Amino acid sequence: MNEKNYEFLKEQLTKTGFGDKLHIELANKLSEQPDKFTLSLETKYDKDSTLSTLHFSKGSQSDMYFFNRYEMQLKTDQGEELKRQLFYVNKVGTVTQKEGYNLLNGRSVYKELSTKEGERYHAWMQLDLKNADEKGNYAMQKFNDNYGFDLKGELSKFGALGVIDPKQNERIEKSLQKGNLLEVLLGDLAEKAVIYLAADPAYKSIKITDQKGDRLRLDELSKLVPKVELKESQKQKQSQKQNQKQQIA
Repeated sequence: MNEKNYEFLKEQLTKTGFGDKLHIELANKLSEQPDKFTLSLETKYDKDSTLSTLHFSKGSQSDMYFFNRYEMQLKTDQGEELKRQLFYVNKVGTVTQKEGYNLLNGRSVYKELSTKEGERYHAWMQLDLKNADEKGNYAMQKFNDNYGFDLKGELSKFGALGVIDPKQNERIEKSLQKGNLLEVLLGDLAEKAVIYLAADPAYKSIKITDQKGDRLRLDELSKLVPKVELKESQKQKQSQKQNQKQQIA
């Protein structure tokens, strides 16, 4: 087995989000030296699960193996038809395992990509889940920076309403760029409402949904926890009255 090649492939697995669970199987396959081989990994995401099949092949002019692509199948708890997509492993713009899961869930991922001429650019990627080809793969839609989706500007609207702490914007921005569904708690632990945020570049906005999956408007959020806000204001009034009594005494 080529040790340098093994270390290189392990690093590729790490960078694409597959971790170290396949290292032993990878070493065994490299020792057998077939022309090509596949490795499979099932991953749980809450109630969902993915099955990824990773494809490796030997170079035509050496004993080096290359991790070329992986196919991901998504199974949800909703009993939906199985979704699948083939993702290629490139030097630039490779979709990680978690990003692949997010894309198959209909969310968008922000990546650095490259043209055929090698020119680098950034764009949001989103699968067109309504149209699949004969192999079951979906077309990839891309919205580059010139499209006009301003994630920072959209996040600032949530900060202005007090829904999100502006100090967390950088962390939240990076999470949304990876296609994650962000859970936000409105109110306190006594009486709370949970909403979910996801980047929606096609509509140049941040998608807001409730726990049922129904879409909400930004101006509707303050209506979800009015009692909590009222309780807080009453506490403040009571505290002020107590302070005044203490000062008088």
